[in-house]
Amino acid sequence: MYKVRGFRLTLLAGAVLCAAMAVTLDLGAVQPLLWITALWLLATAALLQHRLYWPARMPWQLVPSLLLASLVTLDSESFGVWMWAFAILMMLPQPRWMMALNVALAAFAWWQVAAMLPRAEANISGAALALLLLAGAAHAVQLRPLWQRVIQRQRLTPGLRLWSAQRLEESLARERTRSERDPLHGELLLIRSTGYRCWRLAQRLAQASHPFEHCYRLDRRTLAITLVGRDPTAVRQRCQALLSMLPQRDLRARTLPLSDSERLEEAREALAGQRAPLVHDEACP
Repeated sequence: MYKVRGFRLTLLAGAVLCAAMAVTLDLGAVQPLLWITALWLLATAALLQHRLYWPARMPWQLVPSLLLASLVTLDSESFGVWMWAFAILMMLPQPRWMMALNVALAAFAWWQVAAMLPRAEANISGAALALLLLAGAAHAVQLRPLWQRVIQRQRLTPGLRLWSAQRLEESLARERTRSERDPLHGELLLIRSTGYRCWRLAQRLAQASHPFEHCYRLDRRTLAITLVGRDPTAVRQRCQALLSMLPQRDLRARTLPLSDSERLEEAREALAGQRAPLVHDEACP
């Protein structure tokens, strides 16, 4: 969490710098780009607090790469020195196509700047930029295994009982064993919403859950929570209570007995095409 806060401060500082340049400098066509950059950095800093998973799942650095290349292209004299920032962007974990794009944009930016320099200085700057890009790419490759494991991490958000789909597979086997051993009734409540609402629903669901209840994010639209009680009536009441705490717009829910959790994929497919707000999937005989 402390790294996220530091990263947010860096993004906010960048937004303030770009806004200050847009206000104080007379840069003509570049001024709107500076405002766009400032707004994007500000929006990213705000979203980062609520969507800690986002940079890992989306190549968000595509936007600053394009903005950086545009700034250098439109005003190479004023922003030519910014081409060195491509080496920093190369250090971030990213898909291979994004690395190739950054190399191409950096080369294009250098070509714009090199036209204003003597041949010797242009060659030296090109070689230095190539070495820095190579060093950044090497750093990104070292981080690739960590970046790929982020989507499989166990706890999705620090401080919340919100777990990954991989953790659910482990928990279901444990819950089935406990249900067979103890006189308990358990159900898995599946909740489906739109992609842009799902993460906020996940946070609210995790906050409303009891310590012995665990929430899971199965995909970008589907959540799950284990509900265990002494009798089916109490579990159904708990299900209704949780659903009443969540916004009902674009919300569909389905329950599946933990004793029949082998049919989880079947229940998820049924939930995807479900029209009713709530369906109780009974156990197979």
